[in-house]
Amino acid sequence: MNEEMKMKWIRSINWRDRKVWIVSGVLLLFILYFIMRPSPHRVELSKVRKGVYEQHVLVEGKTRVKERFVILSPVSGVLERIHHHAGDVVKKGDHLATIRWDSPRRVTAPVDGAILSIERESEGPIEMGSVIMTLGNTQDLEVEADVLTREAVHVQPGNAVTLFDWGGPELQATVKRVEPSGRTRISALGVEEQRTRIIMELPQAPPQLADGFRVQCRIVTVSRKDSLILPTAALFRSGEDWAVFRVEGNKARLLKVVLEMRGPDDALPGAQGEDGLKEGDAVILFPGEGILDGDRLSPMP
Repeated sequence: MNEEMKMKWIRSINWRDRKVWIVSGVLLLFILYFIMRPSPHRVELSKVRKGVYEQHVLVEGKTRVKERFVILSPVSGVLERIHHHAGDVVKKGDHLATIRWDSPRRVTAPVDGAILSIERESEGPIEMGSVIMTLGNTQDLEVEADVLTREAVHVQPGNAVTLFDWGGPELQATVKRVEPSGRTRISALGVEEQRTRIIMELPQAPPQLADGFRVQCRIVTVSRKDSLILPTAALFRSGEDWAVFRVEGNKARLLKVVLEMRGPDDALPGAQGEDGLKEGDAVILFPGEGILDGDRLSPMP
């Protein structure tokens, strides 16, 4: 359409006709709506899934031999120089030390094991009851960890434990005992904490692991199979309730949820009604205050 034809078309419009003004107003409003409406929110999404829901306690622990044998001087006398070294493997009855008294007194190994440490190596006077060395079986290990008492109350004997970050593959262990008394400890930040000791059974220790080695412990306190699992990062408060934004047709739909449990990574929703969460539902992670029910969304790739 050339310029002359456009002008003829405009002049042909009866601007006194009310319908023309109504149509023009509707078109103007429609254009303004598309210009003024908010742009879609850029959001990160995750899916509601089914699987094994777990809660766990993470704590640093260390290995220790189950039975530690402290070798003491049986008499007062002169200790001859020790020729063994830490790490030497000994058999029950092997000669460990000699103490000269009225007559030489031999000290022998009470069990099969390895020398963990030698407290007195040089020759010289020694009093009865002084520590000479310590023995233990480094293939028969357990793990100890000091756990915050508020976390220890959820730990029970028999709980499964995964040991990691010790320099080798993950190892499986089991909680053996939760000691019944707490102790005050000072954290790295100088804060007083109440902790109690947990002992974990390590059925088969690899040869690389020995006494006093650092390990990270993941103690499973809750494990439920075939559970609906919701990312904790999708949760936010709506009044007194927990809620999520479920994605429906690229729009945010506010949905209140009841929780049975909540952990740092995952949450366990309670019973869901007809319109509740379902496996595969997309939910918004870290929803900001600017997102409202019904807002348009632009999911991040």
